[in-house]
Amino acid sequence: MATISTHNGSAAHRAHNLRVSSVVEKLDHVDPKRPHEIWIDHNLRELYQNLFGAAVEEYNAKQLRPDRKITDYYEQVKKSKRQHPVYEMICGVYQDDLTDSQCREILREFAEGWQKRNPNLTLAGVYYHADEMGKGPHIHIDYVPVAHGYKRGPKVQTSLTKALEEQGIHGENSRLTAQILWEAQENKALEKICQTHGLTVAHPQAGKGMQHMATEIYKAQQDLEKSVKQVETVKQEVDDLCTAIIPPDAVKEAQEAARRSLTGNKVQIPTDTFNRLIGAARASSVAKLQAEQMKQAQEAAQDALEQERRAKLALREENRDLKVRLQESNLQRDRYSEKFSENTITLIRLKKNDPKAHEAYLKAQKEVVGRKLSTEKSRRKKSQDIDF
Repeated sequence: MATISTHNGSAAHRAHNLRVSSVVEKLDHVDPKRPHEIWIDHNLRELYQNLFGAAVEEYNAKQLRPDRKITDYYEQVKKSKRQHPVYEMICGVYQDDLTDSQCREILREFAEGWQKRNPNLTLAGVYYHADEMGKGPHIHIDYVPVAHGYKRGPKVQTSLTKALEEQGIHGENSRLTAQILWEAQENKALEKICQTHGLTVAHPQAGKGMQHMATEIYKAQQDLEKSVKQVETVKQEVDDLCTAIIPPDAVKEAQEAARRSLTGNKVQIPTDTFNRLIGAARASSVAKLQAEQMKQAQEAAQDALEQERRAKLALREENRDLKVRLQESNLQRDRYSEKFSENTITLIRLKKNDPKAHEAYLKAQKEVVGRKLSTEKSRRKKSQDIDF
């Protein structure tokens, strides 16, 4: 039985994916002698120009004020707190007797079908890694969401949610967002490819349900729904109030009085009808104010919901990074432990075969340690003097 994974996130590390030596040499779990391939790689700034350049130029041409023009859309998205310039999906297929070549063939087929499955998610890079110790072969797919039909700003912009909506994927609720539904769709596509290669895919998480919603997000969602209901209630009350204050007969009476008085300088209507019209106007003003307050409460609830969602995504990314760092730390610890064991065995053999050389080595080591301690004490003393 094979298992598969399609993990999507908003953090992409191009230098890591390209295996830039200055980055990879710091990672003990990456073996440069093992296979790693670059299937697709585009410069993001150039890709943004190709995807959004024409729309940005069209938008700038309509702006009369220079400060409203977009000078660099890529930099604008990078600095935005609500947008991400590029997303990344990490995909893998795992089975004990699955060879690297078989795995590579499956992942290659999955990557080649990406653009057909996702016409609004333009590929920025695809990188195959089979050089990480403790990990099976996997691919990093970097992509840029492209959405159309904006009425504010350029007509074409980057937005994952809107791009997925163009592909026909709409979120149902806060538990089944468009992104969650799309990830499940991609997972299913990878499973189908595995099946064509004779693999049976197991689902160890099946039946365990969706991840529990954070309390803050749940509360914000409830507040939002409550505000919507309150707005609808106020609108209904206004309609009922206007009907009660101004019956249809009174309206007709006022219209007839106005028609009869058109030849004079004043329009005369009965006092009772006039009072009812004044009351309706006042009620309408009060209802309008209440509706505006409800609208503001609804917008505040939506903002709170969005902030909590982003905070949750940030925590998820941070947790992912911490797991990677922990794995790297454990590997480094194991390497140091192995090296220490080798040094210990070497010293034991040296002491047995050449006691004088062993004694000289220990003496030299003590001198090295002594110099380091002396340097550290001197550094601390200088630091205290500066602080004082």
